[in-house]
Amino acid sequence: MWTDEPRPASVYHAMMLGLRDYVRKNGFPGVLLGLSGGIDSALTAAVAVDALGSDRVRGMRLPSVFTTAPSLDDAAETARLLGIRCDTLSIEGTVASAESALAPLFADRPRDVAEENLQARVRGLLLMGLSNKFGHLLVTTGNKSEMSVGYATLYGDMCGGYSVLKDVYKTEVYALSRWRNAHHPGGALGPTGCVIPESSITKAPTAELRANQTDQDSLPPYEVLDAILNGLVEDERSVAEIVGRGYDRDTVTRVQRLLYSAEYKRRQAPPASRSREKGSGGIADIQSRTCFERRRRRRAVGPWAMGYRPWAMGLEATEATDREGQGRWRATDQTATATGAGRKIPAGADIRGTRHDHAR
Repeated sequence: MWTDEPRPASVYHAMMLGLRDYVRKNGFPGVLLGLSGGIDSALTAAVAVDALGSDRVRGMRLPSVFTTAPSLDDAAETARLLGIRCDTLSIEGTVASAESALAPLFADRPRDVAEENLQARVRGLLLMGLSNKFGHLLVTTGNKSEMSVGYATLYGDMCGGYSVLKDVYKTEVYALSRWRNAHHPGGALGPTGCVIPESSITKAPTAELRANQTDQDSLPPYEVLDAILNGLVEDERSVAEIVGRGYDRDTVTRVQRLLYSAEYKRRQAPPASRSREKGSGGIADIQSRTCFERRRRRRAVGPWAMGYRPWAMGLEATEATDREGQGRWRATDQTATATGAGRKIPAGADIRGTRHDHAR
């Protein structure tokens, strides 16, 4: 139904309706989510309470050795403002056990993203265990900016049966949080007034998987990232056109590469309601031509997943096909370069099935 509501109001109501319908029609007694103290989990909790009521929402704090006291305080304050139950379950011992089990195989390799993601996967394991035991729907808290570029952990923070923010960019998360603190949505079952702590809105976003980590260690500022993603996804603009809007070419190219290479993650993400013309593979997008994965019609693996353009990089089609009927490409000269990967491909090389990064 079309509405004359301002966008924050219409998007918020859409998120409420989507979650409420999904929970009711599938017979879940309520929802469960991890509360990190950050803005994404706080907004997700607010939408859940407004949609279902505080008695049907349960929050969990899952601190690690890297979780700071302010984050724990913000998570507790979110639960207090919304009137929901909030339990605390430390993951330190479980993570230590997992690292100890892997230590002989990891050998002397330095700590890296593998150890960081163990924390996210332990959280996913414990939350799914609680969901399984009590029957509550586990709701994930990732946003469209993160899912677009793969800034999420498979079988970790992506665990769950529904995603409230999957079609909402990070900059919109901030706008929606401020809007909700200033308004009480029609039909909302949650409290009036401020429901999201101001400190969750103003502090630097972080996954807290290592000491002093922030999202901007790995990503451009969200204002820049979201503007580029809007150009690539919503407006379907080329790199050159987005650069023409004043953005750095290297940054735009990197975001495009991340967007393409994260497709295999998005295909494994939980469903969501859609708030934009081109959704992120949510419930309404599965058979929709406006789903941006479907419009690009890219494979989840292989050269196309990394943004390769064989016809534009000195490659030509061969007559050979594999048993699935997929064509092969081979290099026609010594200087052909794979766009996005920056690797030289020797003449005659068969690049079908080129490897790309897996879970990060």
